[in-house]
Amino acid sequence: MTTHPDPQDPTTRLPVPTRVVPVQPTQASTPAAPTQAPAPGAYGTPTPGAYGTPTGPAAYQAPAYAPYPAVPMVPRTNGLAIASLITGLCGLAIVPVILGHMGLGQIRRTGESGTALAVIGLVLGYGMLALYAILVAAAVGGGIWLFSS
Repeated sequence: MTTHPDPQDPTTRLPVPTRVVPVQPTQASTPAAPTQAPAPGAYGTPTPGAYGTPTGPAAYQAPAYAPYPAVPMVPRTNGLAIASLITGLCGLAIVPVILGHMGLGQIRRTGESGTALAVIGLVLGYGMLALYAILVAAAVGGGIWLFSS
């Protein structure tokens, strides 16, 4: 059983012809005489409204489309909220707290976005304040205990 190669498959090789046979002309052909176009109106004119074509002035008006909807404006992110988050991530204590409260006040007044950023900055700032307070208390307590003996 022989299989034929698939001409669409680029991995298969098609057989290459080994002998070229010249084509012999059969008869001398004469060029055909040019044909004339039919006379205008020879086929008749279509009746108005035939073939689904509209008639009257409505035939030349563009269809009415609804305008594109307006793109909603995205509110800006408050800069103080961003600064509060960044300074909170850097480990500063009082700066993100101040910036976070100022940013929340501006967000309430102006309608900007960034409330979550300001709150995260506040949480980080208050957390660092608590950590620094514990470290100071431990240092003072350790110093008192060290020097009391």
